[in-house]
Amino acid sequence: MTTPIERKSIPLEISCVVPGEYVHFDAHLVRVELRKLFIAKVPDEEMFDWIEKHIGCKTNTKTFIRTLTTALIESLLEKEYGDSYETVENFTRKLKRKAKLMLKYTKYEQDLEVACISALQTLCAQYQHPPGMLRKAYRALCDTEVLIDDSFFEWEKSEDSEDQPGKDVCLTCVKFFLNWLRNIGL
Repeated sequence: MTTPIERKSIPLEISCVVPGEYVHFDAHLVRVELRKLFIAKVPDEEMFDWIEKHIGCKTNTKTFIRTLTTALIESLLEKEYGDSYETVENFTRKLKRKAKLMLKYTKYEQDLEVACISALQTLCAQYQHPPGMLRKAYRALCDTEVLIDDSFFEWEKSEDSEDQPGKDVCLTCVKFFLNWLRNIGL
């Protein structure tokens, strides 16, 4: 039987903070609060207001994008058994509903899109690669134009040490997706 991820079961090891980037908010606390709002299905307009009130103008940082992405995806995972997680029913549809929210903050800026992709990679590794999660998330965010092709290719070739945990496994998981992007871009 699956159960939603409980607050106490959120791994503290996931760090959304980008080294060397100054932010004036506690990324872990913001992540927990955003996750609660996503689970409560708070409308985007209320989410915008909450973010404006608690984050202010620091939404154009990689740390904020990683925090937002992590909270959103965690709200769409269920604990299966033991330390095993899976995506919720209608994961893709639910993720696509949040495209407007994600677009507001990624703003078609490649470095922020790569931060979003890297957050998904980190989550996938932390949650022991829930079946299909990465592929479904990448496809949904690409279909809704939250992420563009070039950002995926930039992430793929990135050798940034902070983006490396689990990257090899993630690249293998999305190999066909990346090839598909290359083929449609010809």
